[in-house]
Amino acid sequence: MLAYAVIAGSPVIDHPAHAQVESSDEPASGISMAVIEQASQLVDSEPLRAMALIDEQISILPATQDADANIIRLYMLKSLILSRLGQNNEALRVAKRAFGLFEAAGLDPQSKLHADLLMAKARAHEHLGDMASALTDYFAAWGVFDALGDNEGMAAAHASGAGIYQEIGQWDNAISNYQRALVRAEQTGDTFLRARIINNLAYAYVTSGEAQKAYDLLISARPLIEELNNPLVSAYVDDNIGEAGQSGPI
Repeated sequence: MLAYAVIAGSPVIDHPAHAQVESSDEPASGISMAVIEQASQLVDSEPLRAMALIDEQISILPATQDADANIIRLYMLKSLILSRLGQNNEALRVAKRAFGLFEAAGLDPQSKLHADLLMAKARAHEHLGDMASALTDYFAAWGVFDALGDNEGMAAAHASGAGIYQEIGQWDNAISNYQRALVRAEQTGDTFLRARIINNLAYAYVTSGEAQKAYDLLISARPLIEELNNPLVSAYVDDNIGEAGQSGPI
């Protein structure tokens, strides 16, 4: 079976979330920005630890505290962690709560925080099988990232949308979105992001009957993979090269 390194719906790893503050000082809410950053890095690798950090921060919020960008980001991260843990209904509930707080605070809809919220909500919808809502949110996020000139965000949104098209068998849409994601990723300097998109694009090529394109793409990416020096990614790529070779004339 062809190895498939999932990229769809993973904004914290593929598009790191950074708390939006005007200075390096701790916000008035008492939230630790260092803890927010630490939790954002642990969502996929250590979700239980990330959840403990987030819940500790939420527990110290005053009952009458008006939500600011940092409080909203706490709930966004909690939604992502819940998705990672498979608690999908709760993930969607928390994402919607974060959205409500964002709107009530009158924050800028053309901000990275808004795009990150859309990505989190899309991920929850996707894991619940509501692909139409997930696509709507992923591409709404792409629109905000586009307005901000955020290539990393656009790459993550396109790749996440491509993953959904892949799941529902719309291979042409999957391939075109992975191709767009790769163009954006190549402008970021993020080797890991590029490698995963290349691997997923190759998977889409093989599954849609274009094994030669998959093989050529993966062979051309070998220097990039070697530079990354990540055994797991290398294993995925090697498996995909083998699968491409078995699926058609090379």
